[in-house]
Amino acid sequence: MAGIRRQSRRAAARLVAGVLAVVTPLSPVLAQPAPGVLEVTIEGGRMSASLGAVPVVDVLGSVAHQTGASLSVRGELGNVRPQSFTGVPLASALSRLAQPNGLILQFDNSGGRLLAIHAVAPGTAGGPPTTVALGGIAKMWNYEDGQELPDSDKRIERISKMAKQRGAGEAAVQPLIYVMSGDPDPAVRRTALGLLAGLPGDDARRTVMQTVADTDPEMRIEALRVLTATGEKPVSLLAQAVKGDADASVRLAAIGMLSRSDGDLARAVLEGARGDSDPQVREAAQQSLRR
Repeated sequence: MAGIRRQSRRAAARLVAGVLAVVTPLSPVLAQPAPGVLEVTIEGGRMSASLGAVPVVDVLGSVAHQTGASLSVRGELGNVRPQSFTGVPLASALSRLAQPNGLILQFDNSGGRLLAIHAVAPGTAGGPPTTVALGGIAKMWNYEDGQELPDSDKRIERISKMAKQRGAGEAAVQPLIYVMSGDPDPAVRRTALGLLAGLPGDDARRTVMQTVADTDPEMRIEALRVLTATGEKPVSLLAQAVKGDADASVRLAAIGMLSRSDGDLARAVLEGARGDSDPQVREAAQQSLRR
């Protein structure tokens, strides 16, 4: 396994040549094999397996051995759920089997050959929280292994171009989540957040909701704006921001998104904000109570 991990550093350097692809769920489970069973077959880019409650890392190791891909692992990945299936596309199968771990899959330019697998346990520093498949033409980058990144302006330009090419469908969601979870520059993350706004699927909205707790105040404000503009107004999240955010600019922005017509909770929070330590926040609360 140590040799496989060493290979992953060389493979990661080639990741910038890859294309991004959203993975899909497995077909229905056929049976539940006995504990300890680990049978994996890779044919024509599809995976068939019969798995007991075996370690995820062992399954990934079997796939790496059969495909010639390198493998790197961060943290304890846990065990797979016992299941059997046949003929599932490789990216889809690995996505489901690795949950709830993060997974980055690198394919060659044609998208057919798996070159590298990077697995990250939940809560491990520096790792993406969701599954992302990378391969072909998108000219993205890898946030792991200390790889040097393009400058921020170029990263913003590339993700904007990618989102435009992929349109308003789910194909753009996972790449943007990957950027939001791993990019060190708040400006790049804010761009990804703006592009993610309004895209379909639970993953997109869940990621925006998580960003309400981002370390950057502008990210928190933008997340609240996106949630307010693209669905039912998140009154409870806005109320939490008004009552508990340490940054006055966030409290001020959240108040601006509330009014007394938003219900009892909103009215109570706005009433309380009239005693805020910041005079601008107090004045904004007064104005919102008049709406």
